[in-house]
Amino acid sequence: MKQSVGNSNLVSNEEEEAVRILKEKNLQHKNETSPKANPRVSFYTKYGKRFLDILIALPAFIILLPFNILFGICTFFDVGMPIFYRQTRVGKDGKTFTLIKFRNMNNKTDADGKLLPPTKRVTKFGKFMRKFSLDELLNFWSVLKGDMSIIGPRDRKSTRLNSSHLEQS
Repeated sequence: MKQSVGNSNLVSNEEEEAVRILKEKNLQHKNETSPKANPRVSFYTKYGKRFLDILIALPAFIILLPFNILFGICTFFDVGMPIFYRQTRVGKDGKTFTLIKFRNMNNKTDADGKLLPPTKRVTKFGKFMRKFSLDELLNFWSVLKGDMSIIGPRDRKSTRLNSSHLEQS
């Protein structure tokens, strides 16, 4: 069972080709030789971690809400609509969720209609947002929903979800 996830149209021609070559050469081998991960299940991982996530994320989300509104307004005037960048990510147990960030790139394309490299599309306000990771402040909402955790491994950006392996882009 294959399911497409992610934003596969957000790469330039060169990046697309490099990713394709690297996937062909390395991904299958890595999936075959990597040991299966079996996370430890304990009271902390089952209940304590979620309690701490809510305890930290709820006040942070409330305190940062005025800033997020301000960043949303600035993003609107910088890149227009939509102000949010949505990307499907793979979380715990291979479950997918939608990660939401503030957009900080325009949609300029080359002569072939492919998007320009990210370095050429990031706006001045976007560079500021990225420098201080301000585009990530909306992640507290994902933590409250239970899609992400404050403590733990980073969620995977993925282009294909296979029933037996997770394939990263």
